[in-house]
Amino acid sequence: MAETDDKRWFTRSETFPGLRILTWQGKVAFWLYAFLVVVAIAIYVGSNLGLMVFVVAFYTAVFFGIVLVKSDIRPPEPPSHDDGER
Repeated sequence: MAETDDKRWFTRSETFPGLRILTWQGKVAFWLYAFLVVVAIAIYVGSNLGLMVFVVAFYTAVFFGIVLVKSDIRPPEPPSHDDGER
């Protein structure tokens, strides 16, 4: 079994297009996102559709930002060539 990076919460799925949750922090982030979306839909669906769309889009952007930062879906950063000399 390959050694995993402790900083990653999500990784690419090998069998299905998408992501796989690696840690409990990733599970909490996913379920919190799902809960907040369901609550926003329940609160705003009857009264203000525009506000509901905005709130759900905001939650989705924040969740995908967390996924982007805490996963390996970004291309690897090039190594820095800082050898301490100026």
